[in-house]
Amino acid sequence: MRTIPARFTLMGHEINVAWSETLLEDRNAWGECVFHEHTIYLQKPRKDLKVTQSHLMGVFWHEYFHMALYCLGHTELCMNEELVDQLGNSIHQFMKTKSNK
Repeated sequence: MRTIPARFTLMGHEINVAWSETLLEDRNAWGECVFHEHTIYLQKPRKDLKVTQSHLMGVFWHEYFHMALYCLGHTELCMNEELVDQLGNSIHQFMKTKSNK
C-alpha cells in the first residue's frame, strides 16, 4: 500500500481515516486513534510542515496497530506504545521495501 486509505474494514468494523488540520497543535501528535469512533486521525500535510509521504505512512501504520489490537480485544496491548511502534515500523518497512521479483 502506497497511499493512506480513507476507510477499511478490520475485524468486522469499518474504520475511517480522517485528516485533521490541527492535530499537531491540539495533541502534539501526527496521529491519533479514537477507539469508540472507529477513527484514525492524521495530521493533514501543510506547507509549513516538512513531512514526507513515508513519514505519514509510518504514522498510519502506527495508528493502525493501535486500532487492530483494540479490535482484537487486547485493550492492554493497544496502549503499549513500544509494541505499537515496533509493529507499525515493521509493516511500514515491509511495505516500503518488498519486491515482487
